[in-house]
Amino acid sequence: VILIAVMLIFLVSGIVPVFGLETKMKQVSGSRFTLGTTVSMTLIHSSREQAEEAMKLAYAEIKRISDLMNRYDEKSPISKLNREGSLKNAPPDLIQVIEFALYYNKLTNGVFDITITPVLNLFGKTFSKGGEKGPSEKEIKRVLELVGSDMVEIDGRDIRFRKKGMSITLDGIAKGYAVDMASKVLLKHDIKNHLINAGGDIFVKGLRIDGKPWRVGVQNPEKGKDPEIIIELKDEAVAT
Repeated sequence: VILIAVMLIFLVSGIVPVFGLETKMKQVSGSRFTLGTTVSMTLIHSSREQAEEAMKLAYAEIKRISDLMNRYDEKSPISKLNREGSLKNAPPDLIQVIEFALYYNKLTNGVFDITITPVLNLFGKTFSKGGEKGPSEKEIKRVLELVGSDMVEIDGRDIRFRKKGMSITLDGIAKGYAVDMASKVLLKHDIKNHLINAGGDIFVKGLRIDGKPWRVGVQNPEKGKDPEIIIELKDEAVAT
């Protein structure tokens, strides 16, 4: 049984400056489709031109991360790793994210596992052919032999799988990493107050234009559009 929980989020941000950052500051917002979702940014800075340039560089950083970790792109390093079972001289970002994933695999006692891809592919293949019951227990048991983060080895810049047919997905962690890296780009360019929302992966630094904490509303899709919870954030992240 697959349980799908849908969390609808919306951002409540100040428009009229009140105090704190005052009227000299400007709010610059943008939105692009990347990482398989809509990524929006809100930047606060005294120079609109500087904010727009920083935003452009932050989106470029997100694309760079996406190009490395998009398993659907045949040219990406992760696709090569999945095809060949090994990858030499892997990009440092890819190694770091895989190491993070292996750490969280242990932290969650195996619940978070990037080697689940063969199971995802099996279910996807079955349902794409019009199946309504999903794959058989025998088929699932067969592909589960290829699942296990302990079978991913990292030796310096080299990555390899211990079993032929293994593959990984970073869909559950790469987006958050990309948001972190984009925020670092913004900070490097003196954008100390900003919000990045990548389809529910939200990270904020500093304050809104009115000097108050950023506010994130979480909706219950069964109870209308009003938020069930309002979360105030400063230098924090939240994911729904």
